[in-house]
Amino acid sequence: MKRLAVIGYPVSHSLSPQIFNSLSDKYGIYSHYSRVTGTSYEDVLNTLKLLNVKAYNVTAPYKKNAFETGIIKDDNSILVQASNLIIDNNGYESFNTDFDAITKIINDVCSDIDSKVLITGAGDTALTVYNSLRFLNFNSIELAVRDVNNIKSEKLRECSNIIDIKEITSFLNYDILINTIPKNDTLNIKIFDNPKLIIIDAIYHKPFLNGLNCIYIDGIQWLIRQAIPAIEKIFGFEPDIEEIMQLLNDAKPLKNNIILTGFMASGKSTVGKILANNLNWEFIDSDDEIEKIAGKPISAIFENEDEGEIYFRELENDVIREALTGQNRIISVGGGALKNYELAEFIKANAYVIYLYANYESIKKRINHQKFTRPLATDGILEFLIKHREEDYFYYSDLIINNSNDLEETVKVLTYEINSTFPN
Repeated sequence: MKRLAVIGYPVSHSLSPQIFNSLSDKYGIYSHYSRVTGTSYEDVLNTLKLLNVKAYNVTAPYKKNAFETGIIKDDNSILVQASNLIIDNNGYESFNTDFDAITKIINDVCSDIDSKVLITGAGDTALTVYNSLRFLNFNSIELAVRDVNNIKSEKLRECSNIIDIKEITSFLNYDILINTIPKNDTLNIKIFDNPKLIIIDAIYHKPFLNGLNCIYIDGIQWLIRQAIPAIEKIFGFEPDIEEIMQLLNDAKPLKNNIILTGFMASGKSTVGKILANNLNWEFIDSDDEIEKIAGKPISAIFENEDEGEIYFRELENDVIREALTGQNRIISVGGGALKNYELAEFIKANAYVIYLYANYESIKKRINHQKFTRPLATDGILEFLIKHREEDYFYYSDLIINNSNDLEETVKVLTYEINSTFPN
């Protein structure tokens, strides 16, 4: 299976998996595209290596890190000094398909290089926009930022006209606004007074500039246009814009239950309880529910000749399906739950699946420390089973995080991811 991903922080909102996985299904490509998060770029990069992910897209705040990772860099990446796509082809190759996207969008909406353009924001995306406009020979570029004294990019500091975003009182003097700010806490929406203003939005998750009396190009257009060259490099063919738009239109709404999956002792129950408390969601441990129904420990079910694993899997199937009938639930499932194909597909269709990855050494240490009485805990084939099940964990995942070390950091990251993505 070709393993693909998008990384960032937060990254749970990304629609890139919908695009790539839908194309995989449509064209019979054996691959899965997930999301990977973590405490730092180094942490995320380590997780990608451990999971053998050979190609990944990059969102904020890791685009500069990705550029530095690349051994071979395309011209766009070199120009912008940031990358949004890494392909490991016996060495990391870095690309910037955002540059392709914004250049094409600008060309489509405005060919007048004397148009006055305002860029909001000063991050990696703003830098890409600025370089694209310079590449297209636009003469009048203005940069609106939260703090004019705290622009990290040397290239952006070269912009001849930098203003405080709070000082904007009218848009009548602008022809194009290109927004790269993901969350608005400074721009006054009430001052948009130019119906001829062309707004190009880089934001598609919870956009705040849509619905204004302006010409609006939504962030989905940007997403699609940067995805097309990435798809061509990864899959070897180029889909058209309409095809991808249809795939996104067919996407199901965000699921309002979360499944925590991963091998035994990967921390699902511990993380799940704290996470549910932080979010004020309900926590359900499928193994605990099975023991309540059976009136005995899971180990006793497996040891009973009249019950065994078949009976356990039947109970597990019923418990998980029942749990998914509710809302705002964090559900921890057993390490072998995804062995049941029909149940795994049901989970995939009805929950947002977070894979808690943990390496063999961490799992073995936790098993010995906690004195697990679960099946296979002392089995000599433990390492083999972890590797064997890893394929299923990855294939059904919507989000992956490495939980080999600090449980508190894992919970902190996941709390932020979920709060940033799921409806309040």
